Amino acid sequence: MHVLIKMIASFGGTAIFMYLAFKNIHLPSFWESLSDTGWLLIVGASAMTVVSMLLRAWRWQILLSPLKKVPYFSAFTFTMIGFMGNNVLPAHAGEVIKPYLLGKKEGISGFSALATVLIERVLDCIALITLFLSVLFFVPLPFWMKTGGLAAGFGSLALLFLMITLASGESRMRDKLFRLNEKFPGKIRSYTHRHLITFLEGLAIFKRRAALFPLIGISLLIWLHMSATAYLILKGYPMAGPAGANLWLAAVVVVVFLAFAIVLPSSPGYLGITQWGFKIALGLFAINEIDALGCSVIFSLTQYVPVTAGGIILLMKEGMSFKYLRSSARTQHETLAPEALLPYEKAPGRTKP
Repeated sequence: MHVLIKMIASFGGTAIFMYLAFKNIHLPSFWESLSDTGWLLIVGASAMTVVSMLLRAWRWQILLSPLKKVPYFSAFTFTMIGFMGNNVLPAHAGEVIKPYLLGKKEGISGFSALATVLIERVLDCIALITLFLSVLFFVPLPFWMKTGGLAAGFGSLALLFLMITLASGESRMRDKLFRLNEKFPGKIRSYTHRHLITFLEGLAIFKRRAALFPLIGISLLIWLHMSATAYLILKGYPMAGPAGANLWLAAVVVVVFLAFAIVLPSSPGYLGITQWGFKIALGLFAINEIDALGCSVIFSLTQYVPVTAGGIILLMKEGMSFKYLRSSARTQHETLAPEALLPYEKAPGRTKP
């Protein structure tokens, strides 16, 4: 039943945002604008999307290093598969599939690997808030956007501080967490204690304080690169105007806005929310709605196709099936631990490489 509810929320959200995005849009003019797009722009933006995945894999490899020295190609493979999962499965399923599958192959606890993904999201938030603050004084953002961005920034810093604190073996907060766990009944206590330990092991990178700033630097590079991809699309798209719009600032605002907007319910691939996000963000720069929606379609296409195609190829290379991918998503959303303890070769639907 909860799967059905998630499906309804996801596709219902997409329908709502598609309606908001295309409301009052003259579709023949939209298609005419879109048809003027050159293939060179699509190929270039698609190539930049792959580079973004390479950067994300590099960061994840560093985060995993206290647990195990994971080969770079392995980190890249499951990064691609995870993002492909986001594109074809509802409820951001790729976020839990990625650590689960890599943990199976590399012999790492699923909970420990999941902790590194949580760190990734916090680092992303910090990088995005940094970009947000860099444009705050140059763009007349609406009050709700400023307030939401600042709230997300404070929340991200608080979560980062919490994770750094919990990573320390001498942390009082860590001791309180384990004492709280002791109040659970016997079987539950044993279960949660074991996986609480493995989750906290995934925060081990914070014991290397010197690694924190390089990780933030890589995260900034990832989102600057994403902004550059959006800039390439805005610059290369045959827009009607305005000629004086600052397209770099517009690209940064679009990327930051979308990064936080995709937490709202939407279908796999973030269709609808991306189109609405482009329309709202580019409207701040007086870019007309038809051009904004055209850019959003190119952005969605060049984010979706290379990642999904690459993820499918790598999924097949690993000897996995879509059935196994779906079952992994379902298992991890319900309870990560039991499946994560199975040996890699014995996982259902998985063939030994």
